[in-house]
Amino acid sequence: MDEEQTVSVSKELNNDMFSSVLGDLINFIKNSHDTTVDEIPTAALLTGINMPDHGAQFRALSKQIKQTVSSHVACLYSQDCQNIKYLMENMIYQFINEEEFPSDDYAMAEHFSSGNAMSLCNSNKNEVKQILNGFTHEDCENVRQIMSFRKLVESESYANRIKLLTDDAYFKKILEQEISKINKYIKRLHIFLKCLFIMVEDLPKAPLGKQIRELYSIATSENITKTTEYKECFQLLGFQSKEELCLKLSKIVNYMSKLINDNVKQNKMKDVVDELSRYLDKMNNFDLDEIEEAVNEIENEDNVITGQMDRKQLKEKLLEMTKNQSKPMNKYEKLRKNVIQFLSETFEHYLIEPSSFYFHEIFFFNNISIQNYIIGTHRSAIHNALNDPQYYLQCNCCEIPNGAAITRCMPDICVAYKLHLECGKLINLYDWLQAFLSIVDPVDIDDDTKRTVDPELQARFTQAVAELEYLGFIKSSKRKADHVTRLTWGG
Repeated sequence: MDEEQTVSVSKELNNDMFSSVLGDLINFIKNSHDTTVDEIPTAALLTGINMPDHGAQFRALSKQIKQTVSSHVACLYSQDCQNIKYLMENMIYQFINEEEFPSDDYAMAEHFSSGNAMSLCNSNKNEVKQILNGFTHEDCENVRQIMSFRKLVESESYANRIKLLTDDAYFKKILEQEISKINKYIKRLHIFLKCLFIMVEDLPKAPLGKQIRELYSIATSENITKTTEYKECFQLLGFQSKEELCLKLSKIVNYMSKLINDNVKQNKMKDVVDELSRYLDKMNNFDLDEIEEAVNEIENEDNVITGQMDRKQLKEKLLEMTKNQSKPMNKYEKLRKNVIQFLSETFEHYLIEPSSFYFHEIFFFNNISIQNYIIGTHRSAIHNALNDPQYYLQCNCCEIPNGAAITRCMPDICVAYKLHLECGKLINLYDWLQAFLSIVDPVDIDDDTKRTVDPELQARFTQAVAELEYLGFIKSSKRKADHVTRLTWGG
């Protein structure tokens, strides 16, 4: 058998082996939820150390899962799992941005578990209408529980208030109108946030952030145009050179022009593009070094020097005139001021906060309690695990009658942890060791008799103390070498 045949046979064997492994994994995933389980079904794939490209193997596996099991697949690498928060963000990002996903809206399950009202979180006008046609009286009542509905009721006349509260048909009509307003707002929000990002992304110290998601986070929680960072950005834009400003305006015009070509209904956007194009043409049609010759005439009497003045009075008057008399602006400076003012007014009009709309809660989720699920309370979980290991280990030997009890069958770190809870700020290591030994290896000896410590038990105690120090419960004491300092208090 020559070399080419050997390579060919080797590849064929590898393909057959991989296909077999892949098939077994797919079958495991398909059948993993046939029975009720209390833990996440997990399979370990040993790829070996000689695989030239593990990434290709996992991409093939991911593709196969999407085709045969579910399109909801996220591939997480070790660098994506530095902590729970980062892991969750990366996983959710992959779910939301998966190209093969259907066009339905994806959001936190808790948001959509609030009732059928959240099913209106849809950008398709016809689908919203169909959903409303299927709404029952209970569904309408569910929507009426939304906080912003109260503002809507208070803004209406007395007769309309009664209809909003009792007439479901009238309520659905108003609700459809408000949903349409929010959908238009969201589309324009994305467009003008992108335009704002083009203007501010390269400013010194990036007051509004270097990523568009940072602008989106601010804009959906408050009126971004009223923030200190926004005002700082526009102050910095007032010092932009002609080349820098023209480049940014060109990017905005090109970006918005493409959107207008794709959607003929964007009349208001067309007005913005036309105005920016006029400013851009003016900037390109004059010399930056051309200075205005005419200076504003002095009309204020305070700027006129009259009467007799001594040297001190004359000096003060001249200083006052210098402060009050502004420097003449050249054509570019005037034009720059006008275009920045136009942009600011445009952003102020379109980048209002979502909470200004009725029923905004359907589209924007701002429930801080969701952090309890994404960002776990690590210290509480660690305390529960160390104080009552049976809760996680589910073993009968570690079961305790109360929270203060300690048994010898507990893991060493749990014994050491529960003993340290009984100590003060400074913990004597020798006393801690003796207490540890009295539990894990109780021996009847007199109080005056010095016990010989088994090296194995001492090593176990040392390891437990080191683990507690790593977890942040204790640290070495600078005051006493044979003591450690306790760092946490309470459960």
